[in-house]
Order: sequence, then structure tokens, then C-alpha cells
Amino acid sequence: VTAAMLDASTWTALYPESMDIINNSWVRTVPYLDEIPQTWDLFKDAQRQIFRNGVINVCSRGNFGDSKSRYPQYAEREEWVISVGGSNKDGYKHSSSSFGDDVDLIAPYDVDIVYTIGNNSTNEYTSFSGTSAAAPHVAGVAGLMLSHIDHQPSTPNNLAPDDIEFLLQRYARDIVPDLNHQEYEIGYDDLSGWGLLDAGAVMEKIDRTQYIVKHIKKE
Repeated sequence: VTAAMLDASTWTALYPESMDIINNSWVRTVPYLDEIPQTWDLFKDAQRQIFRNGVINVCSRGNFGDSKSRYPQYAEREEWVISVGGSNKDGYKHSSSSFGDDVDLIAPYDVDIVYTIGNNSTNEYTSFSGTSAAAPHVAGVAGLMLSHIDHQPSTPNNLAPDDIEFLLQRYARDIVPDLNHQEYEIGYDDLSGWGLLDAGAVMEKIDRTQYIVKHIKKE
């Protein structure tokens, strides 16, 4: 699995055009703390290299309903992956979505609101649910951001993976506590991360010249 992730992020003869974004709509069933050290090393090396290659690594959080971290959404460095939880049709965390202190944001999970082309069809829609459905929403918005800003490869103002993560977090719709949802907190919380994915907000803000991201090389 890690070899496939690396292949997709690297320019090779087999893959002459590397990916800009990798979407991982899968998760290991074993919490990372229970994995053997060799597994830690494999995922650590793969995630670090993917980040160094400038590839955005979007990972689904899992549908275990607990706060345990699992590969590939767990990373030694927070900026190496974008960890995506799932929201219900009302915009709050879905009851079956995993959560925890390293989730970045949540996106549509609920079977009632997510539809896609079926595996065996080209013209019929079918329902799709879980954080496996949530992660592609985030990957899709990341793709919109890149296509809007990164007009030429390797230019100084192009968006790096950590730029994408920061902007998605910054303009996510914060889920604030109310009488029926007192478990949430203003700002970051372990249930929804920085909030609900808001494609409209991030694309609106990114389009304004005062929000241009500039990378300055420090001598």
C-alpha cells in the first residue's frame, strides 16, 4: 500500500505525471499504537516523502465512532496529511465517524446526501456514505484551489500542501455549541476539527488578491 502511495507521488517512467492530490478513502482497522514498529516506519517514510514531493495527502478518518488514530490518517507530523471526519445531514459530526485531536475538518458522510455514479454504471447514481465519501469532497475542493491558483508548475506563489490544509481549516464552517450540541467548542474541537468543509468560502477568499500566499526563501 505504501509503495502505491509513493508511486503516485513520484515522477517515474511508469508514472510520467505524478499526482497533485492523493485521496485515501481507506483506513487500517488496527489503531496505530497497536501496529508493529516496522509498520510505523513504512507509513512515516511514505507520508514524509509524499509531503516532500508537494503532493496533498487527503485521508478518511474511519467509521469506527471512536477517537483512536489509524494509518494512513495518522501521521507523525500534522501537516503531512489532511485527516477528514464525516458530517451528518445537519452538518454535525456523524455518529459513526471517528474523531480525535488530529482531525482537520469534517465533510459529508451521510447516505441521505451523498450520491455518485455506481461502480458498474456510467449513467446511474447510487448512494455513497462514510468518511470514504467525506474525504473525496475535501480532495475535490483542494483540486479546485490548485486549478485556480497554480497556473504554472513550480512558481513561487503556487499553493503547497500545508497552504491547502491551512486554508481549508481557516475557512471551514465552525460548528459552535448550542443547547442541543453542547459537546462542541468554539474554534477547534476533537469532534469536528476546524469545522465543516466550506468550498464556497475558501474559493471566495482565495480569489481575493489580498489573500495571495507568497513563499519567501530564507537564506
